This record gives sequence, C-alpha cells and structure tokens, in this order.
Amino acid sequence: MAEREALWLWAVMVFGVGSKRLWEMSDNFDGIEDFVKAVREHKITSVTKAEYERADKLKIEKAEEILGRCTELGQNYLCYESEGYPAQLRRIANPPAMLFYKGNLDFLTDKCLLDVVGTRKPSQYSLDVTDRLCGELADRGFVLVSGFAEGIDQRVNAVSLAKNSFPVAVCGTPIEQDYPKGSGELKNIIAQNGAVISEYYPDFRISGGSFSARNRISVGLSVGVLFIEAGRNSHGLDNFSHATYQGKPVFAVPPHDIYDKRYFGQRDLLRNGCHTVFSADDVVYALSDGRFYDLKYSSEDNGFNLPAEDSGFFADEENRVKTKIRKKKSDESKTEKSANTENKMQIDYSSLDGIQAKICKLLESRNMLADEISAEAQLDISEVFAALTELELEGVVKSLPGKMFGL
Repeated sequence: MAEREALWLWAVMVFGVGSKRLWEMSDNFDGIEDFVKAVREHKITSVTKAEYERADKLKIEKAEEILGRCTELGQNYLCYESEGYPAQLRRIANPPAMLFYKGNLDFLTDKCLLDVVGTRKPSQYSLDVTDRLCGELADRGFVLVSGFAEGIDQRVNAVSLAKNSFPVAVCGTPIEQDYPKGSGELKNIIAQNGAVISEYYPDFRISGGSFSARNRISVGLSVGVLFIEAGRNSHGLDNFSHATYQGKPVFAVPPHDIYDKRYFGQRDLLRNGCHTVFSADDVVYALSDGRFYDLKYSSEDNGFNLPAEDSGFFADEENRVKTKIRKKKSDESKTEKSANTENKMQIDYSSLDGIQAKICKLLESRNMLADEISAEAQLDISEVFAALTELELEGVVKSLPGKMFGL
C-alpha cells in the first residue's frame, strides 16, 4: 500500500484542507489505512455523496505525485502520525492532517513560541514597538511566530533574523506561491534560519477562509498571542478566538491614540481583560504564573525565566509575597482537586441532556479546556460553550483559571 503520508494527503484532498470532517469520519478507525479503505469501498454511512464522488475520482497516485512535487520544490512534509509532527498541534481540536514546510522543525519541541499579530499597514508607532518589544522577547529566548503577511508579520520575522533567533512563518497559501508578492527571497532566508510552514500542498488553489484556518496553526504552536496593532474589524482578531478555544493567554500593546480607529481592536482586547504589555517582562511574568509555570523553557540556552529581583521588575516585598501566594493557591488547588473527586461522581445525569452528560463525563477525569472538550467529545465549539454556560448556571460546572473547566 502507499506510504502513510500519501494516504493522509489523499484523505485531506477528499475531505478538504483544514476541514473537521476528516477527523469526524476517521475517529472510529485504528489507522489511516483502514479508514482510506473504508472510504474507497463506501462503507461509512456518514460520508456525503459529494465526498464519495471525490474519493472515486481521486487516485492515491495523485497524492504520491504531489509529494513528489514537494521534493522538486525543496519542501518537506509530515502527516499527523509522522515522527517530528509538532506535539503542540496534536492538542488542538482541528490539527492539520498534513504539514508542508521548508527549514527545520526540531527547535519547536524545546523553545517557547509566541504568536505575534499585527496589521498589513502599521503605524510608525507599531513598527517601533515591534522592533523593540520583539527584540526584547527574542533576547529572553522566545521564538516569534507570524502569519507572514505584509507589515507587522514580516517585520517580526526580520527582528528574529536580526537577533539570530528562529523565525517562524505560517503561510495561508502553498509555500511556493508568490504571496505576499515578491516575498520568495524572505521565505528562503527564514527557512535557512527557522521554518516556513503551511498546511496547503503545492499548487493548491486557496479560497476564502484560508487565512483564518492558518491562524489556528500559529496559535496552536504558541504558548500565547501578542497583538501589536489591530483595528476593530481586523482579520487578525481570529487569533483571539483561537487562543480562547485553546486556553492560551492573549497580550495586547496599549494603543498609541485611544481615539484612533487603527487601534480599536487592541483597545477592545484590553477592555475584555487581556494582558497589557509594556515590555517583555509583562509577557514573561504572565506566562510563568499558574498553570503556565511548568513549561519546559527554563534552560540557560533557550528558556524564559522570571526577571532577577534586582532588575526592578519585582519592585518591593509586596510583589514577592504575591508570588508566594500564587504558588500556595496553586498547591491548594491541587489538594482541592483531589478532595473533590468524590463530589464529581455524584452528578445526576438523568437531569442532563446528551451533550451536557457527555461533557460532564469527560470532566470527571480531569479539568479541561473548551477546545479539548470539543475535540474529545466530537462536538462543535459553539455547542460546547452553550452547554458549559447552562451547566455553570445550574452549578454543575465551574470556570477555572487558565480558561479551564471542571466539575
């Protein structure tokens, strides 16, 4: 039978790049081989007529031909089951089934990635902030991820290169496509020092929604999202939605002018409780608190650590006491979780509907993010949030720090 990557690519071509349908249909199969065989033999009742028609027309050889084209273009590829597939992406609800990339992905496993979002036509203030703030973050060991659009995105990549960091560009088009126009040389430079990534196979014709789909990948790779500049209707605000679903913190730079519409997006983010960022220290401090404290990025070579006490960041003893209190609360929450195990088992499931019961049974084992619930329960994220809201009102489920939910 064809190599595993070719089978995954064939399935992607049948069900669509970035489509949840592939995961919905394949969940009950032990491997991609069995799933592809079942689709080709029309043995899955929930597969649509249109999907079966595509499956009938599409030969496995076509997928193999595309993978050969990758080799010609100097692109590498991974399927979901490949060794080297980023572990961060396996944890999101709709992971890319195939990844195409130029460069090296090895550093993704031991570096702290931060998704940086901006606009294609930034103000001079935003450009200056990007240069200084992203430079500070790179100095502190962060790897900066961008969506490789014009403006702030490519400026972020340039800062990473200047700091000898690992630039990461996640494209909303096939890698070889000249988009943004004239960016081919920059892609090659990024690939030599970091990675250019896409879920779109060579010669794929993109359509509406490809850039929003790209954003779930850049957020999925990262521990948080930083907004440099965003208008109220900015497409970059998709990253906020993805971060919310994935339980990632969101940071925003204060506007240069609170009455300038160019900054209304980040203004609204700050109004809604996102972290305000005045320097790299604010990002480090937020990420090293609570459940983010155990991230594997504390080595001298590549990690972020809390600032030294003499750096001025911990201004006085009160701040040091607050840090101890947070750690104590974290320890207490672990004890409380153990003590409440019996209470979680006393839910009256007869009073719940099917979706609510499904969610509660998942939460019996551990506290979870909404995105994790969506993935494991095979429910749309909107259904999950609606059910969680009702369960909270009924006192069955409670919201926890870090956008987690528990019984």
